[in-house]
Amino acid sequence: MSKAIILFITLLFFSECKLYSQKNLFQGIIIYSMDYYDKTGQMDEIQSEKYLGNKKKYFIKEGQYKSVMNGLLNVTQLYTGKDTLYSTIKGTDTILYIDTKFQKEKVISSIIKKNQLSILGYNCNSLELETSDGIIKYYFNEALRIDKDLYINHKKGFWFFCLDKTNGALPIRCVTETSDFKLTITAKEIVIKDLDDSEFELPKNLPIIKSSD
Repeated sequence: MSKAIILFITLLFFSECKLYSQKNLFQGIIIYSMDYYDKTGQMDEIQSEKYLGNKKKYFIKEGQYKSVMNGLLNVTQLYTGKDTLYSTIKGTDTILYIDTKFQKEKVISSIIKKNQLSILGYNCNSLELETSDGIIKYYFNEALRIDKDLYINHKKGFWFFCLDKTNGALPIRCVTETSDFKLTITAKEIVIKDLDDSEFELPKNLPIIKSSD
């Protein structure tokens, strides 16, 4: 067999593998239960649930995502790709943004543990991080994965770090604890669904202001 034929077969094989991989990437909605505990004393548990909510609806398509909390503040975060995360709060007339390329806190250590939990029929491994400001326990199954390379500039919240370590797997459960708060989200419903790009559009005619954070 000639080298040219071998090269062609090899390229065809990897092309088919890439297409198969892309077809199995997740697009849709994940509905999480949410428990937020404020360690600063600014909100008690009742106020946290009232204003922030106890549920988060998470939409994701390729390099875009949107999360919407069901509290009175209706806190919404929107990542449209590249390196910027936008936030809106009900009743305000501005859009806040942060640069996601930077993460002040550092990872001190990380470890993956096998077969830690079963949630919604998914057998979950965990990625456990110790950071300079707390801990993150990220439970995942690679059946629920995205293209991690689309988030290479999303360092904020250790998002790309977690995706990179888990081969692009989304969290099915995540516990984040810092000096200021503890946040636990757990998937209650996972909907595979084609989403329109309009789902990720910013509200129109509002000024966009850099967040102090």
